[in-house]
Amino acid sequence: KMVRGGITLKENEILVYPNPTTGEVTIKFNVPVDGNVNLSFIDASGKLVQTVLEQYMPSGNYTYQASLKGFANGNYYTTMTSAAAISVNKTILNGE
Repeated sequence: KMVRGGITLKENEILVYPNPTTGEVTIKFNVPVDGNVNLSFIDASGKLVQTVLEQYMPSGNYTYQASLKGFANGNYYTTMTSAAAISVNKTILNGE
């Protein structure tokens, strides 16, 4: 689920919460210029484990719901790549 608008973020900013998480996360991110956007989870070794969003988006602030359920406990990096920048947020998974 994705929502446009909401809180105002700095250009290229990405927030992930709750962090640490047991699986479900909310990702808030800023797309500084219109263009293709990729939102992904990368594991601590740098391996892509899931692409959660890949599409053209107009500039603005967005909120996206995603899940790390089924992944091994540990550190992950939530990345947002756009035409203008790459933003990264360390996300800790402490599943049950």
